[in-house]
Amino acid sequence: MQRFQYFFKGIYLCNNFCIFYILQVYSYLLAGFQEKNPFVCMKNQIPGYFTALGTQSSAATIPINIECAKRNGTSPEIREFVVPLCATIHLPGSIITITSLCCYCTYDAQHVLRNFNNFFRL
Repeated sequence: MQRFQYFFKGIYLCNNFCIFYILQVYSYLLAGFQEKNPFVCMKNQIPGYFTALGTQSSAATIPINIECAKRNGTSPEIREFVVPLCATIHLPGSIITITSLCCYCTYDAQHVLRNFNNFFRL
């Protein structure tokens, strides 16, 4: 059981590292090629982030993300095509992340409950 703990922690850390790395690379590419401030673009995207977090649905965030892309200065042809396409393509990645997180939480909950019961035996 110990090896599963390291496996799920490894997946969790790898996922966080990849997200951080992708955000950094995209920010520098945006700043270099488009001559836009990446922090302003991220600030404009905050409603889309919170909508995605609150609804847990890629399809529900499409209208919000189109408005965020409009505020970032993306051309209408690109934002009307790319936002719905990427929301659909992202679904398998979300399923993998959610499944991995559920497996880790299930293992961690069992470990916490076992230690919690031992605490009251004292």
